[in-house]
Amino acid sequence: MKAKKSGKSEKPKAKKQSQSQDKPGEASQSDPLLGPVAAVRIFSQRFDEALGFYRDSLRFPLLYEAEGVALFSTGNCDLVLESLELGDLEHRSLTGRFVGVSFRVPDAFDAYEKLQQRGVRFDEPPELQEWGGTTAHFFDPDGNILTLVSGPRG
Repeated sequence: MKAKKSGKSEKPKAKKQSQSQDKPGEASQSDPLLGPVAAVRIFSQRFDEALGFYRDSLRFPLLYEAEGVALFSTGNCDLVLESLELGDLEHRSLTGRFVGVSFRVPDAFDAYEKLQQRGVRFDEPPELQEWGGTTAHFFDPDGNILTLVSGPRG
């Protein structure tokens, strides 16, 4: 006679993930679906000024330029500058705001000094953050707010 099971449901045991369990040509469940960030898009209503700013002031290498679009190399991720028609109400909210793009530098204070000498406008000097890093916000010709960051990675 079989033993009676208790009223508790049993959870199936989780498989231990390892490369040896994966079939050749298949990604493991721990592999991310998405790769690294390929590009960040920044919009501009002053495209010619912004093109000069990213190329000359920030000194990002220009990889490609066509009417209303420019592609810059920043190292790990490309920066795409896209032109918007000046005064286009539908797109106005895409410029002149905090864009959430941070550029890692070895020393935010040093980068701040050098960029100021190139005419880059900051809202205030670099500031030490609670998490141990240092940040400083600066503006492109459209008033887009960008960030320098140095220090520990989170």
